[in-house]
Amino acid sequence: MVEAYADAHWPGPVRVFGCALRPITLAHVLLLQVARSPFPLAEGATAGLGDALIATWILSRSWRAAAVRLWSRSMRWWLAWRAVLWRLNKADLASRVELLDRVIGRACSLPPFWADAESRESTAPPLLALKLELMARGKTEAEALDTLMAVAAWECTGWAERGGRVNFVTETDAECMSRLASRRNQGN
Repeated sequence: MVEAYADAHWPGPVRVFGCALRPITLAHVLLLQVARSPFPLAEGATAGLGDALIATWILSRSWRAAAVRLWSRSMRWWLAWRAVLWRLNKADLASRVELLDRVIGRACSLPPFWADAESRESTAPPLLALKLELMARGKTEAEALDTLMAVAAWECTGWAERGGRVNFVTETDAECMSRLASRRNQGN
């Protein structure tokens, strides 16, 4: 668990379609939603070349630059140019989609935790809940949007644990759940 928390602060460099992706902030994820991106992919979902290029375009620049130029002529030109280059190079789309999904999914995943029986499930959209929690802890709206998505998820879960609403799943808990799942599978 310690390594996962550290990785949230300093994600390794990733290149997709020749572009270096920036660390994913809360605002980047909001922009992916505005662009109707399928990332992170739901179980069994797929993404095409256009989906992968749009996600790469958004994540390869600051969220502010991406927000200003989303759907601009320069963005459309970039997407068309990359699509032509990709088709000429016959690159493997599936591996790039998988890489994008892994990077975005890792940034958007919450650390494992047990919810307190007394706590109620929030009906707010998850990104709104994270942003409001960060702002309740003293960040401005701009600072909340600049927060790395994975860091926001860890910090909000940590605050919920300190408030007694959740408990982190320990390595011992995870091992017990894994053994229980394998026993269930053997019984079927």
